[in-house]
Amino acid sequence: GSPEAAPAAAAGSPEAAPAAPSGSGFDAAAVLAAAKKLVESQKGVANRAEPTELWRGFTALSADLVPTGGPMTKLAKMRTSLRTHLTGTHLNEDETEDFLDEVAKCIQASWEVDLGYKL
Repeated sequence: GSPEAAPAAAAGSPEAAPAAPSGSGFDAAAVLAAAKKLVESQKGVANRAEPTELWRGFTALSADLVPTGGPMTKLAKMRTSLRTHLTGTHLNEDETEDFLDEVAKCIQASWEVDLGYKL
């Protein structure tokens, strides 16, 4: 998923996040709704994290603690962290990226920051 990717569904629509299969214990639509509510609650917070700011000058640390990869924004860090937490759910890779794109689009619209998504 990237800003250039076409959305699978309109932001806020029920099909924006796949529903959980019976017995999976993970309801992507409910989690997405909660994430959007959290984003909205931070709209007017003066010291909130700015998604376009640099988080750190490297992507990850190797096993021997050597920085690897290029610079990472706070948005990229958030996506990486959320992706880790979505691992093990019923979401496949494309659905996970769509989920993360929906959160980022909500940030863009609510906080009025340009993250490169078409809304």
